[in-house]
Amino acid sequence: MIASTRASRRPRRSLRRFGRDSRAMAAVEFALIAPVMFLLYLGGTDLTQALAIDRKVSLAARVAADLIARQSTQTLTDATLASICQGTVAMIAPHDRTKMTVVVSSIATDTSGVSKVAWSRKFAGGDCTAGASGTSTGSVVSMPAGITVNGSTLIMGETSYDYNTMFDIVVKTGLIHLDQIAYTRPRLFEKICYKSC
Repeated sequence: MIASTRASRRPRRSLRRFGRDSRAMAAVEFALIAPVMFLLYLGGTDLTQALAIDRKVSLAARVAADLIARQSTQTLTDATLASICQGTVAMIAPHDRTKMTVVVSSIATDTSGVSKVAWSRKFAGGDCTAGASGTSTGSVVSMPAGITVNGSTLIMGETSYDYNTMFDIVVKTGLIHLDQIAYTRPRLFEKICYKSC
């Protein structure tokens, strides 16, 4: 009977000793928290990267529209547009320029307040040598309230960038499509034309 009482006390003592022992507690806590902290660090880095690219996409749209609006000649050539595209796409550096698309358009608002595309050129994949036709000429464009003046034109710069998060490999989050539209009035002329007025 005494032997069985001692035998039943041993596991209880061992459990009490184990419960009071705190020598490896920090290592266990670190092992539990480290993966969460690592994911938070990677998530913060990825978010910061996406915000930086979004800011550059926003600036690039404004620069594209502004460079066309400041032209000292009324008629744009393919070479001038390619040069503007190169300057715009260079703003995304050091990120992958092939994921950027630039569209520049002239929007004419008639006297009744209807805005239509006068001309449009699109440069995709960071390639500024061969601009394709952008938005169809004559297409009606919905403009933000208060930005148009009847009988005038605006230059519209659009940029977009498809950003892959680093978690896309594991979780398949997909692309984050970042885009921006900027409007600028021509500075020296009533309108800016493409190839001919």
